[in-house]
Amino acid sequence: MGVGDFVPVRLNEVILAERMRSEWRDLSFLDSLHAATAKIQQRKLLSSEGIYRKIGLDVIDLDSI
Repeated sequence: MGVGDFVPVRLNEVILAERMRSEWRDLSFLDSLHAATAKIQQRKLLSSEGIYRKIGLDVIDLDSI
């Protein structure tokens, strides 16, 4: 899978996203969906959002590219 590939959001990712939002209050709704999907599918995120590193996800910093 590459940067431009479509990744469907499944129910287990939505459930994890809500659990993540309850633990990390500064995680937005869409950021939580991205985080949950990346975690479950064991993918790296391409982002400049600092929250993803705080919650322990593998991130490629968009600002460093």
